[in-house]
Amino acid sequence: MNIFKYLKEDGASIAKRLEETCENYSEWTMDRVFEETKRDLDAINSHFQKTSLLVNNLKKAKAIDGILAEEKDRQDVIKMDIDNLVMIHVDEPGFEQALETIRDKFENYLEFCEKVLFLALEERLSKMDRKRVAEQLAAS
Repeated sequence: MNIFKYLKEDGASIAKRLEETCENYSEWTMDRVFEETKRDLDAINSHFQKTSLLVNNLKKAKAIDGILAEEKDRQDVIKMDIDNLVMIHVDEPGFEQALETIRDKFENYLEFCEKVLFLALEERLSKMDRKRVAEQLAAS
């Protein structure tokens, strides 16, 4: 399994679902919007956990501390937005905009991962590390 390809595809799938939820907010019933949003947000959190497997298996992290810090900051901002969103009822003003903000930030996060984080990790994760991450991803 190519772990980087897997994570890119996983992220793209989540981004697509988030986009669909945002696009259909006014068309779907509020119950469906709620259920789809819940699935989308759970998928984002799951994706973050999968991405952390890469970092947790990294042995030479010092050289890319700045990149790792930025990735964590981007995750933290999205998690904070998710925490704020769950405090708003699905049909209250601001819910749709908050969901769109999460979508936009998640898309930016994925772009950062693809163009910066994954490139840095590909250089530093050995074949054995990648195999271990692939096994952990398969088990999750």
